[in-house]
Amino acid sequence: RFSSIRPMYYRGSLGAVLVFDLTNYASFEHLPQWIEEVRASIKEEIPVLLVGNKSDLIDQRVVSIGIVFT
Repeated sequence: RFSSIRPMYYRGSLGAVLVFDLTNYASFEHLPQWIEEVRASIKEEIPVLLVGNKSDLIDQRVVSIGIVFT
């Protein structure tokens, strides 16, 4: 819905934090698209930090730490 205005928010950024849901594999699968959007919107190289949330819901976790680091 707001995809056309998102690149405006990236301008001038010194870094990006992308948060994904450890209990929702689809949110993890979308990370490459988000990273590409950030990289395409910002010409200079910036750090991108990936953060997995809901780490307290161990019994519902579908994204393993091993997958995240590969």
